[in-house]
Amino acid sequence: MVRNVSLHDDFVRCGIDSFFPQDVVLDAVQNGLKTGSFADVIIWLCEEICALYGIEESIEPPSSNNEEFLIELSSLLHELNCPIESLTTGPVAQRFVTAESRERLFTFLVGHLKCARLTALRSEYESARLKKTNEEAILLASITEELGGSRTVSASNPQKLFSWLSAKVRNQLSMVGDVPRPLLTASLKDKQWQRVEEINRHLLNEYHNRIQLLLKRLDVTIESFTWSDRLKVLEGKVHDIYRSLRDSIISTSQVSMSDLLAATTELLTVYKASGEKERARTASKLNKLMIAEKPSDRGGRPSELRAPPPEMPPWMSQRSFTPSGASGGGRGGRGSGDYRGGGDYTGGGDYRAGGDYRGGGGGYRGGGRGRGYGGGFQNQVMNEYEAANQRYQNVRRDGYGGYQSRGGGYDSYHGSRRGDGQYRRNDRY
Repeated sequence: MVRNVSLHDDFVRCGIDSFFPQDVVLDAVQNGLKTGSFADVIIWLCEEICALYGIEESIEPPSSNNEEFLIELSSLLHELNCPIESLTTGPVAQRFVTAESRERLFTFLVGHLKCARLTALRSEYESARLKKTNEEAILLASITEELGGSRTVSASNPQKLFSWLSAKVRNQLSMVGDVPRPLLTASLKDKQWQRVEEINRHLLNEYHNRIQLLLKRLDVTIESFTWSDRLKVLEGKVHDIYRSLRDSIISTSQVSMSDLLAATTELLTVYKASGEKERARTASKLNKLMIAEKPSDRGGRPSELRAPPPEMPPWMSQRSFTPSGASGGGRGGRGSGDYRGGGDYTGGGDYRAGGDYRGGGGGYRGGGRGRGYGGGFQNQVMNEYEAANQRYQNVRRDGYGGYQSRGGGYDSYHGSRRGDGQYRRNDRY
């Protein structure tokens, strides 16, 4: 049991426990081919090892007869040079009968999986190094050819090669009138260069994520154009044209430390997006068609705007008041005889009696309680609007069907009618 737990620890270290928990591994060791977990674990381990080593051997799941499965497993163990004789010699049906033999089999396969992963990782590093070396060799040969050298110079020792390159570069720079100044003039140590390289990797990853987002937005936008009935018949043609252009977009950046060293102060110059240099890359036939050189006047200047006039509330248009000599009024004030009491429309013989919009002498709200609105016609209209709106709010709050006013206010409808069709007057005020 202790050895089985140790085997499970090996599964955990290899990250296999997420596929095969401890109880599954113990069941496979204890019961073998009697349970399906044994074949599942064996097939998964063998497929991983064969993929990492590049082996073409494969193991098929066992059918009603387990002999074919055991033969394929034994053949793979011979291919992997298994040193355990009890697993590679003797009758095939007797090699994996005991729990001890099955545990040895699992231990060997898990150990080989570790070696296969390390070998594949080393091979990947080696191929990347060779690829980088080949790229550097190609670039070096290109520089040598550009500067007028021969391939024999690039194949010589590095010290002689770089001395020759340095002399050639100085000679070329001496012919330039305005020598570009380098952007990076600091002298960094090894740890600082490593930190700069880490920052560059982070920026490259950020750039990749952002451009993937923009490309996805572009894909969705182009796809939305084909939703209309008119373009459904052209969906295939649109897709073909768009895909050829879409595949040419590079989603990864190739900026490296060499670009930082070769950068000049010209990169500090920011050009306008509408400038000739930038428009040379962004201009298209569609831009010239949609946007003319002199666009039409769209207006929108604040100096030409005028404030709209005060609007009449919708409830006021439903009521028409005539300043006739109606007597009293439902829920009206104490005045009588005139529309607003006091024998005159605004009282005192003037619309603004006493120099006030709501002045005394039987005016709009008589009794001399004016607010002192002495402005022009606009103030007058706004004050009328505010007063009427306030009366309407009072009516809604108190539940009456008309206006309520004191001292000769509006005639109003109380909400009930006499049998003869006349309004009922309420003189409680």
